[in-house]
Amino acid sequence: MKTYLAILKSNFDLPDVKKKLIEEGMEFVKFYPKLKMVKIKSDANPTKSCSDIFDYVEKEKDDFSAGNP
Repeated sequence: MKTYLAILKSNFDLPDVKKKLIEEGMEFVKFYPKLKMVKIKSDANPTKSCSDIFDYVEKEKDDFSAGNP
């Protein structure tokens, strides 16, 4: 499974978001309330199937230290 970070639309309700993710076969990992962001795991890219709840979705990158010695 790949990990994605997604920005929730302003009219979100977290229990509904979790329910939608389960229906779509995705795993809810973590919620960042100040950023209105969720971390999810999925085999498929959630951009299209969850466009009604997310403003933006990006695959998580593990390159925070790239370019820094």
